[in-house]
Amino acid sequence: MVFLLVLVVAFLVLAGVGVGVYFLVKSNTKQPPALPHHQYPQQPPQYPSQQQPYPPQGWGN
Repeated sequence: MVFLLVLVVAFLVLAGVGVGVYFLVKSNTKQPPALPHHQYPQQPPQYPSQQQPYPPQGWGN
């Protein structure tokens, strides 16, 4: 029963946030509408993750 109440409250909060963002974007039509965070294309990290950035392999060993 408590889980159902939490679910309803979470749904109402999400719906309120969604409506608020919708009206915010609608009022700021000069700016491009902001996409929700999960719709952004996933960029891989620009730095190589396997290699240590320092020191380079040939230096001072």
